[in-house]
Amino acid sequence: MSRLFGRAAVFVGMIEDFPYPENRVLLNPQDPEILTFEYTYRKELLARRKRFRKALLRAFRGHRRFMVSLQPMLNFGHPTGTLRFGTDPTRSVLRPDCRTHDLDNLYVADAAFMPSALGVNPSLTIAANALRVADIIAGRVQGRASP
Repeated sequence: MSRLFGRAAVFVGMIEDFPYPENRVLLNPQDPEILTFEYTYRKELLARRKRFRKALLRAFRGHRRFMVSLQPMLNFGHPTGTLRFGTDPTRSVLRPDCRTHDLDNLYVADAAFMPSALGVNPSLTIAANALRVADIIAGRVQGRASP
């Protein structure tokens, strides 16, 4: 990018992608080692994106500006939400304490429990939840109730 833009400041804008149930990561039926993505660009997402881009252009009025992409681009850099959590095992994989409904001693402490990344790097939220889950596990080992 430095060859293309020289010393220009490059801004990356991301917007939150809501956790729509039809957007999924699936196993490929021909080869279970290959992941398949099903993704739908909803009208509301495209409308939010359009408003966001207009706001950026207004904010940088008076400066040279260039949008790198005209089409929406999926960002797989911070995947979240692959294991929905909740109290109903028919609609979720994880309980609110990030323990699976089916296996009593299996906890998930990565970004899978998060419905979305809010368009920002989720690392601190993941770390905080991992500490929360560790406290829950430690409490179970020591015979304490979950916090």
